[in-house]
Amino acid sequence: MPRPTTQPRFAEIDINSTATNEAGQIKVYSNASAVPAEIENYGWLYKVSVNLQHLNMILRSLCVWVRYLADNVELEPTKVVAGTTYTFIADDLSACVSGTAATATNYTLNAGIFPIGAKVKVRQDAAGQITIVQGTNVSIKPPFGLGLKTAGNGAEITLIKRSVVSGTEYWTLAGQAGV
Repeated sequence: MPRPTTQPRFAEIDINSTATNEAGQIKVYSNASAVPAEIENYGWLYKVSVNLQHLNMILRSLCVWVRYLADNVELEPTKVVAGTTYTFIADDLSACVSGTAATATNYTLNAGIFPIGAKVKVRQDAAGQITIVQGTNVSIKPPFGLGLKTAGNGAEITLIKRSVVSGTEYWTLAGQAGV
């Protein structure tokens, strides 16, 4: 374990002193020598008294962070498609297109809708396998040995637009593809 370089927040330990001695119940450690075994084994707060005010402050800080994270997490919107055919539109760039049909479905990807680098997510949330259909001037490369289909119920694939050459858009299919 590397030698500690920072002081713990609630411990009364001076790790920059040059002497190692005991003053009452507070030990003062030196960075100049090896890390004491008790700190090596148990961490910096070993035998450090923490009162209820400290615990209250820690819990209050934790609650503030949890509220902050809960308020600032951006969940990916889901666009539910119940039919057996669908054509991607520009709004699909910011959502996960979820297929809920009980039978096989075809989703068509046409050229000129998305910028290079765009990622379009598709999730199969029912029994109907989703097949991605290449529209005019669109070429999609699936994973080796697999097709342009989802693998099964719960599978998620991502279409990634790689480039445009001579009017043809080149896409890659990544994720849980099927045959």
